[in-house]
Amino acid sequence: MERIEHGGPGDAIENPVWTFGDVLLVSLGGVAFFLLLGIPTILMFASVPLLEAGRSPNLTATIAGVIAQTLTYIAVLVLIGRVVRTRGTSLHQYLSTLAALRWNPPRNRVLFAAVGVSLAVLFAMTSRFLPIPPDLPLDKAFSTTFSSYIVALFGIAVAPLFEEIYFRGLLYPVLVRGFRKAGATLAVSLAVTVTAALFALVHARQLEDSWAPLLVIFVVGIVLTLIRAQTRSVAASWIVHLCYNSTLFVLMFVQTSGFRKLQ
Repeated sequence: MERIEHGGPGDAIENPVWTFGDVLLVSLGGVAFFLLLGIPTILMFASVPLLEAGRSPNLTATIAGVIAQTLTYIAVLVLIGRVVRTRGTSLHQYLSTLAALRWNPPRNRVLFAAVGVSLAVLFAMTSRFLPIPPDLPLDKAFSTTFSSYIVALFGIAVAPLFEEIYFRGLLYPVLVRGFRKAGATLAVSLAVTVTAALFALVHARQLEDSWAPLLVIFVVGIVLTLIRAQTRSVAASWIVHLCYNSTLFVLMFVQTSGFRKLQ
């Protein structure tokens, strides 16, 4: 029988202190938080005369959406911390929440930053040959210069941190443990694939369920989760994710002359 222990970052099989039920609870909590915090925020901003006077409903929707998502993400992160601390046993009480989530900052941060930049450049080049439809819902967020800056700030400072903690920190290790009967290698492979698929699915509505951009995000999710699996470090995948998003926004910034020549 394969022995599975709570241990150091080199363990082949993950064994987090939380359960799949906890992940489901956090996920449902995210939906509840959005209903309690997000929808009122969106309704409030939709009624602001100053924004309506700017004749840009997309700007209003973008600002409201970003604030609603940010509030929801903060609430979910607090809930994750609460769940991790509650589930901690006497064996794990010495671990901080970030340690339990395997934050583990890598030594060679420049290497992971370079991976993120290279990945962004690679997909920016290959995306030109993919049948990505015009006028995706996400494109509406880039209708004005100001909304573009708002989305860029959110996509760099907020989204990568939340997504890495949720997908690679909370979800991935539970999936590895769930597939452990298949053996360590297959368990990791299945967990990486499922995590990347769910990561892409979260972005489906923004991309109008178009298979080409979703495929790109799925592959990016595979890379990010593989990095998390190989390094046992959520901080490593976060650095790659952060630099990936940052590079895409910088490329867009340059191509649009500072978000001024938007199509």
